[in-house]
Amino acid sequence: KGGNYFKINNDLDFENEKFYMLGTINNYFDGVLLGNNKTIKNVNVSGYSGGLIGYLNSGEIKEINLENIKSTARTDYSGLLVGTNKGGKINKININNSSINIVKFAGGLIGEDTNGTIKGVNVNNTKVTGSNYVGGLIGYTREKGTMTGINIDNIEVTGTSSVGGLIGQIYNNNTIKEVAIYGKVTGTSDGIGGLIGY
Repeated sequence: KGGNYFKINNDLDFENEKFYMLGTINNYFDGVLLGNNKTIKNVNVSGYSGGLIGYLNSGEIKEINLENIKSTARTDYSGLLVGTNKGGKINKININNSSINIVKFAGGLIGEDTNGTIKGVNVNNTKVTGSNYVGGLIGYTREKGTMTGINIDNIEVTGTSSVGGLIGQIYNNNTIKEVAIYGKVTGTSDGIGGLIGY
């Protein structure tokens, strides 16, 4: 908390290193994280981590490349970058050769989003797996979110219900523009879609 500003000045390789999640529901991240077009790679997210940033609350994340991020977190509401986003801004993010496999609310970028602004995101060669609310970009969006300039290529999204190439399930009043998706979406129940599951 506190709205601090952080800038990444070098590529970060977490091969054989432990990664500690930023931001929880009780100590959320509300600052600015400027990636400076650097790459974070070889991160294994496990335990009860929601993502590289677990809980983003009205903060901003921009200009970050993620490579070979693997998440098998034992929690819902997980994404490769952010677990839960409430009013945060995410801009110019590239995710490559990564995977996430959790139970519910799984996204290639964000697990659950409310009132977020997402622009200029590319997700490539990535697998997103869960049961319900599974999306190539976001597992579940509540309301007033905006997504613009999204490119998802060679994605595999797999779940049971509410499974979508972009979003698993939309609740209400979101804006989506300039989206391209190429990949495979698989579900075994209701609410399965190439763009939006339900």
